[in-house]
Amino acid sequence: MQEQLKRLGGNYLSDVEIFDLYEGKGIEEGMKSLAFSLTFTSFDKTLTDEEINPIIQKIIEQTGKEFGATLRQ
Repeated sequence: MQEQLKRLGGNYLSDVEIFDLYEGKGIEEGMKSLAFSLTFTSFDKTLTDEEINPIIQKIIEQTGKEFGATLRQ
C-alpha cells in the first residue's frame, strides 16, 4: 500500500510510513485501522495547503476505490 500512496502522491510526496496498526474493539471484524505519516517536500519552494490538500484528497479517494479504505470517524 505504501508504494501506491507514493505513486498517488506524485513528486511532492517524499515519504510514507505506517505508524499505527490496530485490530480489535471498535473496528469491524476482518478490518484493520492503519495510520500513515505522509511527508511532502519541495526543494524549490514552500508548499501550501492549496497545493497539498488536493493530493491528499486524491489519495483518500483512490485508496477507497483500490482497497475499500475509509477515513475513521
